[in-house]
Amino acid sequence: MLQMTSKKWSLILFASLAVNVFLVWALVADKLFNGHRPVSQGMVYSVPWAVRVIGREVRPQARENFMARRDQIRQSQKAMSLIYTDVNTALKAVPFDRQVFSASLSALREKTLQRQVLIHDSMTEFVAGLTRDQRLELSNSVEKWKERRSKKIDRRLRSIEGK
Repeated sequence: MLQMTSKKWSLILFASLAVNVFLVWALVADKLFNGHRPVSQGMVYSVPWAVRVIGREVRPQARENFMARRDQIRQSQKAMSLIYTDVNTALKAVPFDRQVFSASLSALREKTLQRQVLIHDSMTEFVAGLTRDQRLELSNSVEKWKERRSKKIDRRLRSIEGK
C-alpha cells in the first residue's frame, strides 16, 4: 500500500490550490472581459451571432462564408487595430490636441462603418441560404435581445439619475 508522506500531501494540496486559483481567475476574467470580444462575435446580425443562435447545423455555411471573406476580415482587423492605436496616441498626447483627437475619432468612426458594412454584407449572403424557420429563430432572438437591452439601459439610466 502506498504511504502518503507530508511532502506528498503538500504537493497535492499545492496542485489543488493552483487549479482552484486558476479556475476562479478564469471565471472572474470571463465576467470582467466578456464584452471584449472581436466586434462581429457580439454583434447582432453577424454570422458568428447567427451560428450561436441557430447551432452547429449552419457551421459549414458559416465557414464557407468566412473563407470567402477571410482576407477582407483580416485587413479590417489590422486597420481597426491601427486606428485604435492612433486614437490612444492622440488621447495621451502632451500637450493634448483636441483637433488631432477629434480627427482620430472620426477615422475610427469611418473604419467602424466600413467594418460593419463588411459584416452585414456577409450576414446578408449567409441568411439567404437559411431556411424560413432558421430566419424566424434569428428574428425571435433579436426580439429577446431588444427586450433585455431595453431593460439593461433603463437600469443604467436609473442608476445614473440616482433613482
